[in-house]
Amino acid sequence: MKDRAIDTGTLAYFGPEMNHVAQIRARYPKLHLFQFDFFAPGYYYDKLTIKADIQSIPLQSQSLDHVIVLHVLEHVPSLQKALTELARVVVPGGTIYHETPCDKRTKHNVPNNTYCPPTKRTEGACTQKDHLWSYSCRYLKQQLRGHGFECKPSPFEASINVTYYNIPEWNPVLPLACEHVRQIQRGL
Repeated sequence: MKDRAIDTGTLAYFGPEMNHVAQIRARYPKLHLFQFDFFAPGYYYDKLTIKADIQSIPLQSQSLDHVIVLHVLEHVPSLQKALTELARVVVPGGTIYHETPCDKRTKHNVPNNTYCPPTKRTEGACTQKDHLWSYSCRYLKQQLRGHGFECKPSPFEASINVTYYNIPEWNPVLPLACEHVRQIQRGL
């Protein structure tokens, strides 16, 4: 996968962290940045954040060079819809910088994905009350690949000096840079 410069072009940031946004704007002043979030209760959103659902992105096809998806996919009802939308809006050769909590164990008994019912959202794999899903890291990579993205560890999160908590079996960051290498033909 070639390294595509992030200093110019158009970037959509889903789940924007204000410290990240400030660093991105300072480091890449020529970059056109969209900030999107679903506006869930209990979170702070600045005035530049646009209310949008990653499962129905309000942009034209092939309109983004880069996308940051920061701790969002575990909150959406349909991973498939979200990934289909990302594949639609990212230009060929564009990149998704992706971070989603996942179980990094490779044992065969680790489920690919687990629905987190409201009464169980702080137990086991369901570690946060607003997470709808928990995923294995392997499953997330397979799903991204199945939507036309080839992934490798991301240098981007290190470049903006982000620190997260680590839980032994879980990698809350799974930093991947996923290049959009092919369009997937889908029936209607």
